[in-house]
Amino acid sequence: MTTLEHACRARRARGERALVPFVTAGFPDERTSLELLVECGRRGCEVVEVGVPFSDPVADGPVIQHASQVALANGMTLARALTLVHDVAAEGILPVMMTYVNPVLRFGISRFAREARAAGCAGVIVPDLSVEDAAPLRDVLLGEGLALVDLVAPTTPDDRLRRIAGAAAGFLYLVSVAGVTGGRSASAEDLAHFTDRVRAHTDLPLYVGFGIDGPERAREAAAHADGVIVGSALIRRLDNTPNRAAGIAHALVLVDEIRAALGVSADTYIR
Repeated sequence: MTTLEHACRARRARGERALVPFVTAGFPDERTSLELLVECGRRGCEVVEVGVPFSDPVADGPVIQHASQVALANGMTLARALTLVHDVAAEGILPVMMTYVNPVLRFGISRFAREARAAGCAGVIVPDLSVEDAAPLRDVLLGEGLALVDLVAPTTPDDRLRRIAGAAAGFLYLVSVAGVTGGRSASAEDLAHFTDRVRAHTDLPLYVGFGIDGPERAREAAAHADGVIVGSALIRRLDNTPNRAAGIAHALVLVDEIRAALGVSADTYIR
């Protein structure tokens, strides 16, 4: 079992919900993204998601697309994102990298897995990599002790859901609605039905993302899942402020609101 999966299962066994913040590496600048991730960790977010900016982020909506463009213009690369991951992991936080497949292929799968492990990365999410094509990366990552986190959506057929769940590690990422990040949210009834479908095929922890825009939506999702992932709403808070310090403070208000809704303790750490 990977470190990520052990941590997620342990949190669930304690009866605690997880809040996983997503921050694009290098947005609005490298220092700010690092400081925000570290502050989230200090508030009990044991797992954080570090987005690697990409020029064609097909799974992301306008907010994260914009963040990727800014980060790329700032010179952020996969190699620099690994350095940021190292700095996050040094604080006792488990970083999960979200990247598209092309940067990994250009970097080299084996090299990426080795350097990700050395940096302290706990898992990797690749939204444009199908389960049929994922085996080479999955095997190399697992060889380094890293989880390849898979995504499923309400439109995923049961036979395909079974296949994905059988290969998944760490946690299973539930895309709450069809579409891109930052879009509309699923109804509580639809989300309950979706999580029930997924639980019929796996006992992995289930984390819901896409459309979690505040404490109310987070509370609804956590009533059925084991955790929530918050990205676009956090990036939006970080962006719509006059300066770096104000951006971090504004984003952390949202983190604290969702923490309170989920009962996430600032004293909870994995290691």
